[in-house]
Amino acid sequence: MRKFMESFKQPIKKTERERLTQFEELYKKLLANREMYRLFGGEQLSEKDIDRYVESNQELIKNLSETIEIVLRNSHSYSREVAANLIQYVPVGERDELISVGLEGDHMNSIIISAGAIDSVGYGKVRDELRHQVGNKAKELWEGNNIGRRNAIMLVRYLPPSLVVEFLEKGLGDSNLGVNLEAGGVIQYAPIEAQDGFRQKLLKVILKNLYHAMESYRNLATQMIPYAPAENRAELILRALRDGDDFVRETAARIIECIPDESEVLVSIEKALKDKDEYVRASGAARIKFSPEGDRARLVNKAIGDSKSDVVFNAARMMDFVPIEERDKIRRKLSKVVPKFIDKENSFNERLGGAMSIRYVSGGSMPKLIREAIEDEDESVRQHAALAIELVPDEEREKVIRQALKNADENVRFQAAYAILSYSGSVRENLFLKLREENNIDLKSVASTTRLYDKVKEEFFREKFEKTGSGLTLLGQVPGFDSSLREKVVARHIQELPYLNWEKAYRNLDFWKIRGFDYVPVEPIVAVKQDPSSETQNFWEEKGINVTSGGSEAPIKEGVGTFNVTAFARVLNGPTVAKWIQSFGPFQDEIIAEVDKIRKALVELGIKHGHAHLSNFVVVFQKLPDGTANISKPPRVYIIDFDAAGSSGKI
Repeated sequence: MRKFMESFKQPIKKTERERLTQFEELYKKLLANREMYRLFGGEQLSEKDIDRYVESNQELIKNLSETIEIVLRNSHSYSREVAANLIQYVPVGERDELISVGLEGDHMNSIIISAGAIDSVGYGKVRDELRHQVGNKAKELWEGNNIGRRNAIMLVRYLPPSLVVEFLEKGLGDSNLGVNLEAGGVIQYAPIEAQDGFRQKLLKVILKNLYHAMESYRNLATQMIPYAPAENRAELILRALRDGDDFVRETAARIIECIPDESEVLVSIEKALKDKDEYVRASGAARIKFSPEGDRARLVNKAIGDSKSDVVFNAARMMDFVPIEERDKIRRKLSKVVPKFIDKENSFNERLGGAMSIRYVSGGSMPKLIREAIEDEDESVRQHAALAIELVPDEEREKVIRQALKNADENVRFQAAYAILSYSGSVRENLFLKLREENNIDLKSVASTTRLYDKVKEEFFREKFEKTGSGLTLLGQVPGFDSSLREKVVARHIQELPYLNWEKAYRNLDFWKIRGFDYVPVEPIVAVKQDPSSETQNFWEEKGINVTSGGSEAPIKEGVGTFNVTAFARVLNGPTVAKWIQSFGPFQDEIIAEVDKIRKALVELGIKHGHAHLSNFVVVFQKLPDGTANISKPPRVYIIDFDAAGSSGKI
């Protein structure tokens, strides 16, 4: 295994030349497509701007392989997990070595993540060698205790085909039920011709333990039922639904959908709905959609008569799976049931279930229920009730909206403003106009400014912006310079994994072109730098700190490999989509359509944003000669704040 610490003394390897070429190609592409990155009213990116962005990202990636290896070898478990997740971002030619290091460790999550990256190295000898290394790790783990054997089975999906059968035989024949359960879950990775035999072996384990004296054994056996032969599942679930233990019966009710025959699904749901335990009944109600269509209305009607609101809500959620002609009758019955749950004297759970059920009652019953529930003492109850405002009949909706707009809860007020979108045409526009006048809202002012600087003084050097999640620093007047960075650049302090997903979305301009964008709808990146707290082992050792030791220096060790970066981003001068909705501004249909388009596109790109709510989208309008927003034309929409972003598996 090549030691990265020694690589700087050696000639540049092929992968390193490819990496430099990769960034040179990125530089040329951005230079040729600068208009995709120009903000309304802003100057075109200069060659220096593009060079700064490209060079800073190359510098970040340049030492990534080295840092990942150090962390995988020396750091604590969480950092190793982060490091393993970062393997997918190094050049393909370096991944196999890092995967191999990850597989050598003793932290199971890191091992699994490293094994999961094997397919990214392509096919052939290297891939096969890594799979054999997984096999060796599985053999090593199998020689340990119960946890070790379970962990070994967790690696089955990454094993060479020759070892899959061997480990399934071991796992299903083990004396520990946890190991058996884990093995059942990976039968699907066995050769097709071997799967039926393995399911029959698992069936014997289940039958032996469904009648065990200890509840924990019966519960584990019940969890195995979805992996048993399909023709046996209905009988096994019915047996578990007759168990004397509430947890066993609830487990059985939660897996009813694994029964292949609808008529047998019906029998199990009816059994669950009669149970003495509310959680069993609630789980049964939530599976009504898997029953025969002709029986669903009857089952829902039965379940909404339950004394517990969680059962009622789960049944009400099945409304969309009930024949249309049956729904009004169910809504009328719900209108009589729900009021008793939202009474303020009830427990929180009862009130919450009631509030969540409001959207399913008859339209005429909604206004009163919503008005009552949005004044609840608990924010969850208030917010779930507010979600139903858009469903109130037209003739009553404005009254409910106006009451909710005065609510002390910010989220209730937002849902009220959002509910106005349920109107169309002149009705909506007239209501927008009235509400803007009544609330003295200056749309041009809202559209021209960002909320970032609301709480800072006119002149400042740097200020921390209060927000949830990652850190954000506002940059102002830099000592020694005439110009200020206010409303130009901010510094986001995030981990490297989210940053690399953000950067992936930002640089993929061809991807956005194909999806119909004439700009990149991603928070613009100026540059990035590695934070000192996440430098390599050398960084600390040069300061006389031995990061591989324990004791008082352990916290320093934990800092190695947290992979924090500071990303400098251009400020988008405009309100969030949530703010624009609450300002009753125009073009809301177009804006929401763009939001949905961006959300779907990120998924296609293999990125999970993590917090893609409307407060993390910003609208930016074209500028008039005086620098203010031109609100007569639809704005652009950008997604921001990638601090929780991760990969959805596409590399």
